[in-house]
Amino acid sequence: MCKSLKISLFAALAVMVFTLPAQSARRDGLNGNRLIEDYNDVFTFPQRAGNAMNTNKVRLNHMGGNATSATLGVKKGNGGWGLGINALSQPGDPTVPGATATMLEAVYSGGAWGVGLSLGKGEATQDGDGNTAMSLGLAVGYDIKGTAETGLAIGFNTSEDAMETAITDIQLGLAARGYKGKLGWTFDFGFQTKTTAPKMGDEVKSGALSIEAGAGPVYKVNGGKGVVALHATVGFAQTTDGDDSASQITLPGMNLAFETALNDWIDFRAGAGYKFVMSTATPDVGDESKLNHADGTIDASGFAAAPTGAVGLSAHWGKLNFDLALNRDFLVNGPFLMTGAGTPGWASKATATYSF
Repeated sequence: MCKSLKISLFAALAVMVFTLPAQSARRDGLNGNRLIEDYNDVFTFPQRAGNAMNTNKVRLNHMGGNATSATLGVKKGNGGWGLGINALSQPGDPTVPGATATMLEAVYSGGAWGVGLSLGKGEATQDGDGNTAMSLGLAVGYDIKGTAETGLAIGFNTSEDAMETAITDIQLGLAARGYKGKLGWTFDFGFQTKTTAPKMGDEVKSGALSIEAGAGPVYKVNGGKGVVALHATVGFAQTTDGDDSASQITLPGMNLAFETALNDWIDFRAGAGYKFVMSTATPDVGDESKLNHADGTIDASGFAAAPTGAVGLSAHWGKLNFDLALNRDFLVNGPFLMTGAGTPGWASKATATYSF
């Protein structure tokens, strides 16, 4: 993997501070459109623990392989609490950011305010030698009445690999979302600093900074049984890795998603989006490179601006609800008997939710 691609991936991690694996298939089926509310927003805005989807819920997500997560939310007066457990396949190298094998997350809300905690630990050792990693996270949230919901997150990761290279990673993130009539808006800020200290040699410092703002109309449709949202965004991201640097300007990004009830027990949802990206890579050795594009290729700086799309379904019987995010390859290939093109799985994620 080229260095520019590595630092671009590092930038992507910067905007995912405290964005934990407990994501539902419903949000995936909406192509990740953040203007449409989802139950698992509670782990970004912990104050939502008291009113997320307005009911007590237990949810099980399956993301393929051994990757499974479960969340529980319980209302309590004006507030409530939530608990999430993410069980992931043990990675070969837990020192990779976000690769801790298990993650425990908890949130508590007193009404307009909330707090969240997360803990993750990974280890791959033999006779005491190998890779170890631990991550801690703290999030606080507050609702500004009639204006916005806000969430501030701090993450701390520490790890050591088999060569006794110590890695320290500190993350800071701020998220906000609000609605004024039929207009919704979002704001995200991420900052990350990382220090890699080998047993022999000089330490290397890396960093990442990202800012994104978005807005768009949000409409209720089908007699209030559905919603459609257009989320337009602009953003800036910058990374450094030693003496190398890269930057990316998104102008604009677009994400259109909708959800509607087909009948009393089936819901349909879909979304599509793209980002026009202006990328610049400035290596320590060599010439600066620039590329402006809106396709799915990896550009000179290592950033990708692939058009995205998603389709999902829900089926609900009483208090039980099933959500599926359909596999994009299945949508393209179609049934094997008709096209002769095989698809390993027709759903990329499945979620079961029980309300009580």
